[in-house]
Amino acid sequence: MMLLTAALGVTFVVFAVLSARIVTRSRDVAVPAFVGQSVDDATRQAAAIELPLTVDPTRRTDPTVPAGQILEQDPAPGTITRRQRRIRVWVSAGPQVTRVPSLIGQTQRMAELRLAEEGLAVAGITEVSTAAAGPDVVVAQDPPASGGGRDVRLLVNRGLARPLYVMPDLMGVDSATAADWLRTSGFRVTVSQVDPTPGGASGFVTRQLPDSGAPLAAGDAVTLEVAR
Repeated sequence: MMLLTAALGVTFVVFAVLSARIVTRSRDVAVPAFVGQSVDDATRQAAAIELPLTVDPTRRTDPTVPAGQILEQDPAPGTITRRQRRIRVWVSAGPQVTRVPSLIGQTQRMAELRLAEEGLAVAGITEVSTAAAGPDVVVAQDPPASGGGRDVRLLVNRGLARPLYVMPDLMGVDSATAADWLRTSGFRVTVSQVDPTPGGASGFVTRQLPDSGAPLAAGDAVTLEVAR
């Protein structure tokens, strides 16, 4: 009887221990991966396995996780824990937004340096020709100044191309007429008096620089030598 009683006691203890372990294990769960989920979705998933979710009020910037999605959690995914243990999560505020500086009126080079200092990138450059601004000057930008963004597009003035002419042959032409025509066309004219050639008439062009046929742009200098 004593042996039987002892055996029954040992059996009871073994079953009690096993039952306690089974009950304990039944209360253990693996922590899911909440990173990348919205708070609502994570809360529903956690509640289904009796894990209360606590959202940290401080949001953290992150270049890859969109705003409003869970960025980090504690304990880590896969951790075995008891039910009712609180899971703490941190929510992403999205990428850090940098305010775009005003670049209008700056040269393209200075605008590119300024953007690099602010950690911004030039997304593209469009060229325009206008007399309203100097050459290689930024005349517009997208996004505008004080707007948020990471990439900036610039509209840069390349200036108006000067029209090209062909230098006419002015030899033997009245110097006053030739000089007036050149100045009216936008050229800078210098008239130089020289001694006339034997038999040559005074007041007429005897030499010109550049020579006839040479390309000439508005604003270029032209020199006329005129017989006294």
